[in-house]
Amino acid sequence: MTMFARTGALENSGEPFSNHRENILGTAKKLVENTKQLVAGAAADQTQLKEAAQAAERTIHSLADAVKLGAGALSIDDVETQVMLLNACMDVAKALSSLIDSTKDACGKPSSDPSMERLKISAKEMVQSVSSLLKTVKSAEDKASRGTRALEIAVDAVTNDIKALDNTNTTVAPASPE
Repeated sequence: MTMFARTGALENSGEPFSNHRENILGTAKKLVENTKQLVAGAAADQTQLKEAAQAAERTIHSLADAVKLGAGALSIDDVETQVMLLNACMDVAKALSSLIDSTKDACGKPSSDPSMERLKISAKEMVQSVSSLLKTVKSAEDKASRGTRALEIAVDAVTNDIKALDNTNTTVAPASPE
């Protein structure tokens, strides 16, 4: 989808962005509620966790659709804003995927288990990515804040990548010429 936006081929719906903004914000709020249910589901049984994950999946699909429509409502001259919106939504989807994986790992385990700490980190990243999306949505029509927002997004992306690298458990084996 970002490929279409970058080439200027993202279909414009003809509606103003403001018509889509409230739908995006409302759906994001619902996703935050789903996030709370997911985290609570880790302490509950598998059935609750499954229901919470399914609700979150439905909501992220709704959010993606709302963001696509919102990005399409922006002018063809606002390609960078379209890309920022779509990328912010992808970041939310990635964070949700990580959160779901963390809740599956932590389900039924005691609070002292290391998987619970990973769950906290995933939940925090999820909230940060939704917050970033909301800031992007709010700044989409404000040309004066776009540059600042783009820098904030870049810093967030680098920070998240560093955290992801720190969290990988890769072992480095010494190599010899033989």
